[in-house]
Amino acid sequence: MLKRILIALLIIAILAFCVYYLITHEFTSPAKKDVTANRGGMAQVAFAELLKKHNAVDSWDKDLCQGEAARTTPILTMELEKVWLTDRPILFVGKIRDIKTEDKDNYRLIVDRDIFWAAALSRPLVRTGLEIWALCPKSLLESFVRMNPDYLDAENGIALVVKIDSIEPLEGADKDAGRESGRVGKGKCLDLICLRKH
Repeated sequence: MLKRILIALLIIAILAFCVYYLITHEFTSPAKKDVTANRGGMAQVAFAELLKKHNAVDSWDKDLCQGEAARTTPILTMELEKVWLTDRPILFVGKIRDIKTEDKDNYRLIVDRDIFWAAALSRPLVRTGLEIWALCPKSLLESFVRMNPDYLDAENGIALVVKIDSIEPLEGADKDAGRESGRVGKGKCLDLICLRKH
């Protein structure tokens, strides 16, 4: 019990540090304000285009947080089912963790939700680890990589439109590092864009 309390306190301290760092370093200097405004502004335009093109939902994380800036309680699978398993795809913001060949026509794109991009784009912060495992046509992903050779740079993120078919527990969540057991949304990638700091 004491170990869980210490882990919870460690998670809160890390999240507090990340928010403090973003506020004091990312958003305070005029040059960085311009970069952040530019990053968020360009991303919002790109989001609007993706949302319109695919009739995608981008409010799912705000719905899970009930309008609050952060959620410290775990997200249950049944809650995700209400916002992810709909007749419309979702817009998911994160960082590419891996790409692997699924079959002769598709890659499996694995994307983790990224708290820095979530904060920069005024998305709510959540404690539960969320991932997307999206089946992505090779032609779409190879075109994305050609157009965005810097897509794996530490500062860059990704926004993808994905139609979720199923939700499963995230296997091997790193509980010793204080990571809450997460959830994986599995589905098909319909579109994606690279998010850049500059």
